[in-house]
Amino acid sequence: MSDMDNVGVVTITTAVENIGTLISNVMTTIVGNELLMTLFCGSLFFLGCSAVKAIKKTAKK
Repeated sequence: MSDMDNVGVVTITTAVENIGTLISNVMTTIVGNELLMTLFCGSLFFLGCSAVKAIKKTAKK
């Protein structure tokens, strides 16, 4: 592996670590606030219902 390949790997690794840290910070903020937690759970519930509806629609075909 050349030095240029290693730079790409390090950059991707750093980017993934930064995204993980960002998600962790956001989730900590959401869990600490009742309104944000309610909105977050409501959106997850809506997504779940939408997925079930799509699966049921596909299964009927």
